Amino acid sequence: MEAHQVTLYGFPVSQPTRSCKMLLHAGGVAFEDKFISIFTGEQKKPEYLAINPKGFVPAIKHGDFVLSEGAAILQYIAESFNLSSWYPADFKTRARVNEWLHWVHTRFVLLC
Repeated sequence: MEAHQVTLYGFPVSQPTRSCKMLLHAGGVAFEDKFISIFTGEQKKPEYLAINPKGFVPAIKHGDFVLSEGAAILQYIAESFNLSSWYPADFKTRARVNEWLHWVHTRFVLLC
């Protein structure tokens, strides 16, 4: 699938959105950046719920494939665009990357 088919839906204050955007930029992946205003509740409107029924940001659309959840999106970007310097093939090294991805998610949940 070609990179120009990538759309990232997110809100700039959202840490997971920023992480996904940074990886796309770092990996040189061209993408369309779709602003979803969580301050106005846009993430709960039918147009966005058709993309992400969970009603949260971020979400990514790559061709006809749609995915939500920041850590899952980061893994998908790295694997889809062969960004092995960010997501190594070695399973033990990759497990350390996953450890940090899940640590970040767990810490933010505890803050809420």
